[in-house]
Amino acid sequence: FRVLAPLYLKKATDELVLAHTLPTHAITVYIVLLFLSNALSHLKTFLYLKVMQNAYNEVSVKVFSHLHEMSMQFRLTKKTGKVTRCMDRGIHILFFELGPTIFEVIAVSLFFLFAFHDKLLFVIRGISVVIYVIATIWGTQIRMRFNMASNKHDNDANDKAIDSLINSETVKYFCSENYEVDRYSSAVDQFQSSDFSPEV
Repeated sequence: FRVLAPLYLKKATDELVLAHTLPTHAITVYIVLLFLSNALSHLKTFLYLKVMQNAYNEVSVKVFSHLHEMSMQFRLTKKTGKVTRCMDRGIHILFFELGPTIFEVIAVSLFFLFAFHDKLLFVIRGISVVIYVIATIWGTQIRMRFNMASNKHDNDANDKAIDSLINSETVKYFCSENYEVDRYSSAVDQFQSSDFSPEV
């Protein structure tokens, strides 16, 4: 619907400018298509939520099982919180960003090929997508300097929180609640300030 809406906007503009008539039908169809586009976007989010939850559950169980098979050395280095945070990010990117984008690019490309019967337009769109991907990768590499620091401190804060809660008996035994809160607060402060600094 998002692809069809501009066609009716063009039709409405042509009728208004060339025929000097009010393009009621074209405007109505345009509005309906925009509404359907937004409605389907929300529906997609709703449907993908179930898919994401199922994928998250499956991956979580496998990761959880694998973590129990890890050596004691892994436990001592306190990497549990970092693993769970990285898993959250990966599933979100895969199901909510990468998958729908690839599907939309393919759908629009096929629409251009079959609706307009113009191979040149199809080729131009393909080249544009390739240029966009290259520019995105280049821009992402620049942004990664900031994101790496942010992710590192986010992982660190999550790691401290989870490990502190997992070892709550030990924390209480040594009366270290305030110490753990200070450690976590410091990690959160570092995470927030890392958005403005590219250094890891």
